[in-house]
Amino acid sequence: MKISYARIGAICGILCGLAYVFFTLLAMRVFPGGFDVAWGYMSTLGVTVTAAGIPSPINSLFFATACTLAAVFLIPFWLTYPRVFSEPKRARHTALIGSVIGVAASPFVALVGFTPGNLMIDIHRLVSFLFFVLYIVAVLVYSYAILLSKDVGNRYAIFGIVSVFLCFLHITGPLMGLPQIQKIAVYSMFLWPLFQGIKLVKIFRITDGLRIPSWLVKPLSFSRIRHIQSPRISFSLVRPW
Repeated sequence: MKISYARIGAICGILCGLAYVFFTLLAMRVFPGGFDVAWGYMSTLGVTVTAAGIPSPINSLFFATACTLAAVFLIPFWLTYPRVFSEPKRARHTALIGSVIGVAASPFVALVGFTPGNLMIDIHRLVSFLFFVLYIVAVLVYSYAILLSKDVGNRYAIFGIVSVFLCFLHITGPLMGLPQIQKIAVYSMFLWPLFQGIKLVKIFRITDGLRIPSWLVKPLSFSRIRHIQSPRISFSLVRPW
């Protein structure tokens, strides 16, 4: 069965969040001497040598993998999302602006993984800041587009607004730079495309002829299965209620 680009983009949104969470947690697990979850910064996962002088190539590789996969999966997700907005046209145009900014932000997250803080601290800080700023703007623009339209649902806009607020707390204000706020903000950033992708799964009816684990598409519920046949293909269509 031919899979449309829209469906691939929806899957990429889900995979972006899953890949980043999985590989960063894996990097924490193999960090030499143990990673301080409470007070350690996410960027520490990417260093090639720890503060104690212990080489840490494995966790650095996992962190670079997390950032690179996030960047790769984000691009088709951003290119796909505007297709969900049917009316008003202002919502679709707003979403297109958000996608342009989102695509521009994506390469910077990959650069975050390839500029270890112990080797290229100035470049690392610069690309991290650029990613944060562009990503915040993209999510904020999309939240506005979602509120303008009835195609997605306001709760997805609220999640984006909360994520943006957490990011602002990290980069400005009295809580700026706290590692606890940083981790919450960063994970909220990458969980945002995951939850949006789950919604796109429903809208694009990505379950048509595809085998996707049920835990990936929650909170969707499926109850009726209809069998479809054609001269060349036979598959089950799962219809979400």
